Parts: sequence; structure tokens; C-alpha cells
Amino acid sequence: MAYKNFGELVAALRKENGLTQEQLAKRLEINRATLAKIETSQRAVSLDEATQFASVFGISLDTMLSSISESENNGNTSFVMAFRSKGILDEEDMKEIKSIELLVDALALQEQICRSES
Repeated sequence: MAYKNFGELVAALRKENGLTQEQLAKRLEINRATLAKIETSQRAVSLDEATQFASVFGISLDTMLSSISESENNGNTSFVMAFRSKGILDEEDMKEIKSIELLVDALALQEQICRSES
């Protein structure tokens, strides 16, 4: 299933694993209110935090991020979709560009977080 955003995915994985917000927050060493904001997309996560979520759920970050819908790019066409439409890339190239694109998105979110905390 494709999820709309990282928060929706976290909530679904938490429920699939039979965890309450309090239990997951304790494993992540964050407070429950912070987790609630992440799940409702009121707070972005850093790359380190996203990696920590993946570790707690026992899956790779790449697997988690690939479960998020392409529409998460806020209406912008992704690089992968642009190259795919031109027929330029094979599947392996597209997967690599998608990984780089997700990293860039995570870094942009981290920068936004830092700016808002200043």
C-alpha cells in the first residue's frame, strides 16, 4: 500500500506491530506528543530519526520510504517520473535516482526543521 506521507506510514506500522504511541515513543526515546505530531504530519523527521524508525520496525529506510506515494512531492514531478516519461532510464537507474531524491527531500526537511527551531 502507498501511504500519503511518512507520518501515515509510521502510524500504520505502529498499529501493525501492535504498539501504542506511548510504547513506540519509549522505544524511540521521544515523548508521545512528538510521535503524535509526526504521525499527523505536524512535525517533520530528520534523516537520523527516519533511520531510527526503520530500525525499530525492523525494516530498511529505503523500504519505508518506497512505501510513500509519489504525490508526497507536493505536486512536483519527481526526477524518477520525469526520466521515466522520457524513457531514459532502466529500472536499476530509476531506483538509484529515487534513493537520491529521497535523501535530498530528507535533507530539505531537516533544513526546514533547523530554520524553524532558530
